[in-house]
Amino acid sequence: MSKRFTPEVIKEAFLRAKGRCECTLLNCKAHGRTPLTLAKGDPRCARTFFFTEQGEKWIARPVDPAGPATSANCMILCLQCAQERDEETAPADRGKTGS
Repeated sequence: MSKRFTPEVIKEAFLRAKGRCECTLLNCKAHGRTPLTLAKGDPRCARTFFFTEQGEKWIARPVDPAGPATSANCMILCLQCAQERDEETAPADRGKTGS
């Protein structure tokens, strides 16, 4: 279940992210890395987007699903990285629910 953030919280998190995916997982297969970002030592995904493209190119996700609905707990992810995270956690979730 995804945490619902207020529009104000999402906007604050988006401004913090500066319109760029906040995924820093080095094993993310969907990561939009470029040689330039890697050369700079920047682990963030290189995909950028505009605020109005929410739902089309990016989404807001909780860092900790049990955490508060604050901008500090709100991560801005491109759809590709968000989908990769969903696929990564799906097998573990299935194993927990199936007996």
